Amino acid sequence: MTNQSSSNTMNASAVTRNSPSALSPSPAAPITTTLDPLPNHPTVIRSFILHDVLLEKPIEKSFFELSKIFGNEKMSYSEFIYWHNKFSSGNFGMDDDRRPQFSTLPVHIVERVLEKLELKETMILRNVCKALRNLVDQRETFPCESIKIGCHTDYIRCRYNYRDVIYAPTAWKMPIDSYDWKYGHAKVIKSVDYEKLACDHLRYVLMKPKLRLSRLCIAPGSNSTEFSTFERFETLFRSIWRMVRAEKVTIEVYGPAITTSLLSMLEPETLHSIQLESFERPDAYDYEGWTPEKVTQLTSLNQWKQASELITTDPFDHFEPSHFTHFKELDFNIEDIDRETILTLRNMFSDPCSTLDSCYVKAAFELDTSLFLDSDVFVTQRDLVLGIPTYHSFFPGVDSYYLVFHHLPHNAITIRKQLRNVDPI
Repeated sequence: MTNQSSSNTMNASAVTRNSPSALSPSPAAPITTTLDPLPNHPTVIRSFILHDVLLEKPIEKSFFELSKIFGNEKMSYSEFIYWHNKFSSGNFGMDDDRRPQFSTLPVHIVERVLEKLELKETMILRNVCKALRNLVDQRETFPCESIKIGCHTDYIRCRYNYRDVIYAPTAWKMPIDSYDWKYGHAKVIKSVDYEKLACDHLRYVLMKPKLRLSRLCIAPGSNSTEFSTFERFETLFRSIWRMVRAEKVTIEVYGPAITTSLLSMLEPETLHSIQLESFERPDAYDYEGWTPEKVTQLTSLNQWKQASELITTDPFDHFEPSHFTHFKELDFNIEDIDRETILTLRNMFSDPCSTLDSCYVKAAFELDTSLFLDSDVFVTQRDLVLGIPTYHSFFPGVDSYYLVFHHLPHNAITIRKQLRNVDPI
């Protein structure tokens, strides 16, 4: 009786080792816990796949039956297909000959690689697969200090830290007459909806909680750039749940609505410098002019009030001098510097509410230096350091400071407030 029991046990063990059906659950012979360790080893799963290949079992039936045995977590369909195809081709080796894919590397290895990548390589890696996208998005810090968005008629160019990425339609071809520096080093990403892809990448960067840009620039690539392109970026900024932190912003987009909207999306406390390319673009298609209401909307923004520097062109065409006196530094490009302009600039410094320290003005036409010979306004002095004449302007009843005018090459002047050494009473 003992020998018979021993024989039956040995036969059962043999069936367990050699027959896949022995692992299948059945009412008569339920699976015991002693078989659980076997499916944990990849070689066991591969052996069962090889067994079905040798039996010429249909691939769908084989996967269905083995999924019941091992479960989808231990045997994915892609893994099953790889081994089924390998065995079907006559290669019965159990070693995995595949090279590891980057997306399947351990997390700590991928993180170390990410630390070495530039921004544009990171954006490309983010599009490889969902797993890498999640891993990249989980990073708290991000290697980006400046962003320039250039909207062209048939593509968008984003410069991240002086590294260019061009988003273009699938049929886009690089212009053959362009300069190498403009396109040669750029990474080109083509897509049917390239504008959406560019916005998605920008949204990812701008959403980083610790992002603080030294410079953000939004500009048209040409005069024919459609306003709908800028409006898409306006929508992008509005979709971000927080204001963008940037120390300096350059908005070269023409039109008060978009200019005001984009400026309002920046964090006022971190914004120090505002550069507006032009307040007026009458030759632009469907141009919206600066009305008094539009001027009030812009100058009422906290971003406008708290910034310390303004760089712009033709500021007095639609704005009053009082709109600029709260800045500390001004940089203006104007058409002509005449006597009226000189007096306007001078009075901006004398305004009781003025906080101006300096102003640089460049004219398009030749400057008439005889303007500074008016003895009622200026006193000529020689700068002992620079060795050039300077022109001092004083205000009646003001003893704490005076203005120093410098005439510079290329039809430019500087005005700076000079504090006086007043003896205590």
